[in-house]
Amino acid sequence: MTIKTLDEFLATIPDAQHRARMVDVLVWMGLTYPELELRIAWNQPMFTHHGTYIVGFSAASTHMAMIPERATMIRFEPVMRERGTDFGTMFARQP
Repeated sequence: MTIKTLDEFLATIPDAQHRARMVDVLVWMGLTYPELELRIAWNQPMFTHHGTYIVGFSAASTHMAMIPERATMIRFEPVMRERGTDFGTMFARQP
């Protein structure tokens, strides 16, 4: 199934609290960074700037994943280590 709208993406999150948290994060991103454009691509919401990928979000049953551009991961790796955030080279997971 190809997801084309934010509503379609949100419908894939069965837990109402998880869905509400995703909405909170996406609204916060839009208000905090109004220069970014919210798009749905690769079946997930992402923010771009002048067509350049900045960060995407996905949801799993136990966490929300944030998939920022690589430079962001490098910049914030020390902070994520300090906070004990679960992360890899291209993503960070938040329970």
